[in-house]
Amino acid sequence: VFSGGWRTLLFIPTILPLLTVTLVWKLLFNLRGPINGLLIPFGIDPVAWLSDARFANLALIITSWWHASSYYMILFLAGLQAVPVVYQEAAALDGANAWQRLRHVILPLMRPTIVLVVVLSIINGFRTFALQYVMTGGGPGTATEIVPLLIYKTAFAFLRMGEASAMSVVYFLLILVFSLIQLRVLQGGNDE
Repeated sequence: VFSGGWRTLLFIPTILPLLTVTLVWKLLFNLRGPINGLLIPFGIDPVAWLSDARFANLALIITSWWHASSYYMILFLAGLQAVPVVYQEAAALDGANAWQRLRHVILPLMRPTIVLVVVLSIINGFRTFALQYVMTGGGPGTATEIVPLLIYKTAFAFLRMGEASAMSVVYFLLILVFSLIQLRVLQGGNDE
């Protein structure tokens, strides 16, 4: 579907350091930034993307999605290319239309890839820290505060090291569960 040049261009957001991406998007979401500049001609007042609780999470989601989505698209593309054309042709000969081939042939054969992408995105969601710390600091209020940021604040702002350590252990165990799920999915794909 995508030639080598397009794949490279598509993959650029993923290879950029997250801190760089975060700082660039922080400038884009600035009250006087280009995103608000695009809204003004439509009669929309500038939005305080990073300091308004209604929009801060949306700004973080957009930034995170832009940074990570190309990696997942490459995984989906690889999974799609691994689906044998023979099965699709056989389904077409049996009278299956495009939607039926997608639902009954392609998606079931891509199940390991889909599960892998879901588990990887959950794990990456757990790992996020720099994005919230740099763009919003967990604010406004605690609207964008996530567990790693809460652990950081508990340890270094409130100096409650024991509580932060306990939170870290529980958080580690939660990530371990998802990592084991990912490992099982990857091993299951090798058995076939």
